[in-house]
Amino acid sequence: MRYISVVAALLFIGGCASGPVEETKAFVTAVAAVKASADTMLDDFNVAERNRFIRSRSRTGGGLGLRTADDAYYYSTIGEAPATRQFRRAIAIIYEYSELLRILVDGTNVQAVHGQVEKLAANVSALVAEPRLQLAVAALSGVIDRLAAAASVDEAKRLAIEGRPAMQRLLGSLRAAAPAILDEFLTDMQTSRAITQSELNKKVAERRVAVANYVVLLDRLDETFTRLVNAFERPSNPVTLAALIKASTDLNADVLATRKALAILRGST
Repeated sequence: MRYISVVAALLFIGGCASGPVEETKAFVTAVAAVKASADTMLDDFNVAERNRFIRSRSRTGGGLGLRTADDAYYYSTIGEAPATRQFRRAIAIIYEYSELLRILVDGTNVQAVHGQVEKLAANVSALVAEPRLQLAVAALSGVIDRLAAAASVDEAKRLAIEGRPAMQRLLGSLRAAAPAILDEFLTDMQTSRAITQSELNKKVAERRVAVANYVVLLDRLDETFTRLVNAFERPSNPVTLAALIKASTDLNADVLATRKALAILRGST
């Protein structure tokens, strides 16, 4: 796939792009908030994934050595375990795609457009090895191929909006993987010897709420993305624009509510 040359016609992006600029910026802000919330959960997931691997290696007599170079990611302090890395990349793709839409509708910086497509290309290519996301990756690859071959700004914008099904497939794949994330958390806690039953119950409740809220945020993000597409298709319709702003504002409020709920759980006795 050729990603680096987006389109020569994008050199004229500043003069001809139009669309729901402020509403798209509000959407990007909401996506960033969801990403920050997901990143916090994935920080904890990385610990659980590593713990499970190390305990499993110890039980099977693997010792503390590295059977393959890839095992380093379970022990390294500067990298992340494989599944965590892939889930984080998937979340990053959603944010980067929203940024691409903002740049296209802003129409001010052709270099930013080039860089954004390159970021998307790199992260999409890196997800090929994750079986839970393969179908979404295949769909996204096709979208990026077409974006790279676009012959005008209007075409690039149209193709980005037409990429909604691929993005929603990625959101759906992340949603479907949520039970496996919770299972990893539960396995980690249940195999830990340095924890009382009371502490275990508290942590189970905390992790369950965290993953449940993550799923709901993905669903709300999916709904908000649909509102964004409606606003792009009807940029002069005040009803669709107002609906997008409300959805983005509500999504930000949901992220804040998620943080407060977890803070209460972690502070409870």
